[in-house]
Amino acid sequence: MSVKYVNNGTSLLASGITNSATSLTITTGTGTTFGTIASPDVMYLTITSGSTMEIVKATALSGDTFTIVRAQDGTTAQAFSTGATVSQGVSGAGLFDTSGRLIGMTTVLVKDAQAANFAVS
Repeated sequence: MSVKYVNNGTSLLASGITNSATSLTITTGTGTTFGTIASPDVMYLTITSGSTMEIVKATALSGDTFTIVRAQDGTTAQAFSTGATVSQGVSGAGLFDTSGRLIGMTTVLVKDAQAANFAVS
């Protein structure tokens, strides 16, 4: 598994999600700003609306739709309305997943020059 990171990955929810949704769709055409995510790679996303926040683990991205695992890094699954911000940034869970690989000294930093995406595997 690789934890994927991108520069300035941000968008808005195209439609609201419940606290049990396992996918989320962002504004049409903005999925490309997050690069590619396919098993076994993951990306941690933060969903925010006002003071409400949740970290989710994205396990796939198809077009503008992420497949997600809810309530990561000590957060609670929340309902979010259309227009909530979805962003990729550094999270404790992402760093933990990455550091476990760094400690083993088997880490390879891979740079996708076209999309400026980075992964630690």
